[in-house]
Amino acid sequence: MADTNLFLFPVWHKADEALWKKALSVLVSRNVISATGEGAEEGEVWFSSGKRSGWVTKTEQEPAFEDCRAHMGNAYFIPDGDTSEYGGQCPACGAALEDVLVVEAIVDFNESDDEDDRQKCPKCKAVVDVSKLKCRIETALAPAFVCFVGVKGGAPNPELLKALEEATGGAWKWLTEKVEL
Repeated sequence: MADTNLFLFPVWHKADEALWKKALSVLVSRNVISATGEGAEEGEVWFSSGKRSGWVTKTEQEPAFEDCRAHMGNAYFIPDGDTSEYGGQCPACGAALEDVLVVEAIVDFNESDDEDDRQKCPKCKAVVDVSKLKCRIETALAPAFVCFVGVKGGAPNPELLKALEEATGGAWKWLTEKVEL
């Protein structure tokens, strides 16, 4: 069985805490999400679905998603490694990469720990540069995102994207990932 996650992310070149607070306030003030207080120390904040969670995808189904996580800070590769079938290619030589190698490289990149355990291409032996990774599925590298986990519906509500763009003064994009359960 597959589950769908919906990622919304601003088209910013670097993290901006003031704009990020405005984006989250749009979601909280419209009762789309409710704070849980979880995850702040790990750099990602978790939210539960609010009374009007259906506004995310303009669905009548409540709750419209299982939970929500928000990240702002270091550059982050999305979808973030819960997906299979990336169809990744080595940025250096173009060789096809196994999904296991791609997922491990993405997870290591997103964790940003002090250990250098980056993955190497089995063909050319170059370290896989995640910021230049080519994939068959749509991907993004963003300093901030909101992920609605287990979302019911597909595309985000255009009114939601417009509200986020107005609040932050910049464009927002979206993508979905199918996660096999």
